[in-house]
Amino acid sequence: MLENLLSRSSFIFHFAWFKSIVPFLFWIDYIVSYLKKILQKIQPKESRYPKFFQSSTPQSLTLHYIKPSQLLVDWFTHGVDKEISILLTEQRSLYEKIIVQWVILLLKSPKKPERTTIDGYLGVIGYEWCYFYKEQDIDGWDEEDFADLYEDILEYKAVERGNTDIQYPAKLLQRLHKVAEKYFDFPSVTIKQAKTQIKVRSEWVSPQAYYATLNQIKISIDSIERDMLMSLFILAYRTGMRKKELLGLKINDIEGLNLGEPSAVLRPNSYRKLKTEISKRRVPIFALLTPTELRFFNRYVRSRRGQGEQTYIFSLSTDSQPLPSHVPLQLFKKIMEDVTNKEVGFAFHGFRHTAITNLALVLNARSQLATALTGYSENHIGTLKRGVLGVDAEGPDKWYALSGIMGHLSIKRSFEYYHHAATLMGTFELADADIRLPASIFTNITGIENKRIKENNIIAQGDSIALRDVAKLLFKDSTQRYYKNSIKHPIFTANIFESAEVKLFDSFSSDELLTRYGIKQITTLLKAVQNDYTIKEAASKATIMLADAEVLGRVPNL
Repeated sequence: MLENLLSRSSFIFHFAWFKSIVPFLFWIDYIVSYLKKILQKIQPKESRYPKFFQSSTPQSLTLHYIKPSQLLVDWFTHGVDKEISILLTEQRSLYEKIIVQWVILLLKSPKKPERTTIDGYLGVIGYEWCYFYKEQDIDGWDEEDFADLYEDILEYKAVERGNTDIQYPAKLLQRLHKVAEKYFDFPSVTIKQAKTQIKVRSEWVSPQAYYATLNQIKISIDSIERDMLMSLFILAYRTGMRKKELLGLKINDIEGLNLGEPSAVLRPNSYRKLKTEISKRRVPIFALLTPTELRFFNRYVRSRRGQGEQTYIFSLSTDSQPLPSHVPLQLFKKIMEDVTNKEVGFAFHGFRHTAITNLALVLNARSQLATALTGYSENHIGTLKRGVLGVDAEGPDKWYALSGIMGHLSIKRSFEYYHHAATLMGTFELADADIRLPASIFTNITGIENKRIKENNIIAQGDSIALRDVAKLLFKDSTQRYYKNSIKHPIFTANIFESAEVKLFDSFSSDELLTRYGIKQITTLLKAVQNDYTIKEAASKATIMLADAEVLGRVPNL
């Protein structure tokens, strides 16, 4: 009976019954199972390709002609198998049409792959392709969105399916995406796992560039949207949440706000689809943000509460939907161009790389290095560790905690593709180690003669030289040999002081009353007053200072 149900006509007729008894994963992979069923039909390879036949007509009339067989008509019209090609004309999801198109191209390929080979390709990557693409709204996706999805697919295969050779499915995934590029206008994407040598894209945003971004938003963006955009970049930089995860946040996703210790609970909604259980997680915002960032974010979210629990946190004042997905990256690039006076090549996903690298530094590196590269104070690092790791802040589970916060199935992915400070951490530890070399060996390795050692006031102890004593000389000799002056940019080298950070996040610095608050805060205040709240209650609900609320509440027709 199951065999009959898998036929197309019976499948439609028994729709409700079939859906009720077949497991969910098999149900969403129906298109793959159907294609595999057709491919498994016995069909000689020779019958799949049109042939040229010698004419039986006398040579005086013509030498050769193409025999007008039905196979030839099917070849150009349907791509050999009508049962497969007809799927392209039906009302189907885009991801299903892409996989059907791929199978048709393989069947028509001059290399003539066996049908069993094509069937095998579908078994390797087809099910995951359908599962991860199902219900995804890819409208407006760019290269990094697709690359992130493919990383999730390959990690799922490695961890959940136990595939040890990821390169093979990665190559098939790359070929499948190429079909989507050619026939369905997908952006070009390079899947790094498909390469023999994996080249990880390393991106890191310095604290100085981060604060310059926030400051530029503060001085150049209209006050109505300013707090929203600043909060977006704060979470992107500190938490490493993916773009879709950020833009899909709703008010009811933020828990612990009343206690002043908010966490973001990531779960599927109409905007974002989370395909793995580890993606459904809790992100401890209260620990990852600095105290001033946390106060700013708490105040902003409270100001949006009056719009309803289902309100998207990062939406424009004139729209109920999240920001368009291309806006954050375009805004960041424009800001960096304004600040540095040069074009910046950067992906928004780089904020995720930055957050993972910074968290790895905080959890594993010495505090001097961590504070210098992350913008966290030494006091806050202790708070962060307790918030992320609990009471056993120096326990062995640091990497598992980091991977869990980032929604990775394995610690390998976090370390191999996102942690870009491992070499620096190792170098920092080596620099503090008491390593000595005989003077003659030191000269042979570095080319630095004994005369230069003495000129730099480096004192040899016996016949050996301590590497920590010559570190400055080695650094100068290796990095500044060809430059009269070292190249610096104030945006990326300036120190950050706590007073400057406080001023940056002070939303009440404006002298004009109506520019101190976002339009949503004012709307919340006025609606509360209309609903017979006291002015004090309305001010608290809208997070507006009581004195200002009393003035705004008296303004006619505001």
